[in-house]
This record gives sequence, structure tokens and C-alpha cells, in this order.
Amino acid sequence: MRSQTEPFIGCLPRYPSSIFSSFHLRRRLTISNLAFCEWVVLAAIANSVVQWANSIALSR
Repeated sequence: MRSQTEPFIGCLPRYPSSIFSSFHLRRRLTISNLAFCEWVVLAAIANSVVQWANSIALSR
């Protein structure tokens, strides 16, 4: 899961701490004001979570 999101972290040079803190800092802005790169990161996180859930469901 971490290896999937690592390539996208370079997309956020303004927030070196973490992806979640960058979203936390901008949570008051509207959706249209969010940078496209941040949406790519959030989509990658959601995709990795879905794949992780699917792998657990298939292993049972």
C-alpha cells in the first residue's frame, strides 16, 4: 500500500510532512480550490484501500 502512494508524494512539495496534513490544512477550501495533484493522491489512497479490502475478502 505504501509503495503505491510513494510516487504521488513527490507531487506535494508544499507539504513535506504528510498527505493527510496537507488535506487537513486545506479542508476549509471548496472542492474546486483543491489542487488536481491532491485529488490524484486522495484517489490513489482510496484505490489502495479498496484493493487492500478486496485482498482480505478474497483470502477468507
